[in-house]
Amino acid sequence: MLRITGETTFEFGDIFEDPLDIGIEAGGTPYPITGNWTARFSAEVMKDAGRSEYGGVGGR
Repeated sequence: MLRITGETTFEFGDIFEDPLDIGIEAGGTPYPITGNWTARFSAEVMKDAGRSEYGGVGGR
């Protein structure tokens, strides 16, 4: 068996503006939309890909 663990950090940013894409603000002020989070992951897999149900590269 092979144990794979790690941590991934996600970040995103956008601005809500001109929702109708017509070149003017339709009833509002643009505002930023941002966020971030971290996720941990862990997996245990067969070290020999031939014994894995995923069958190694390309699947089965």
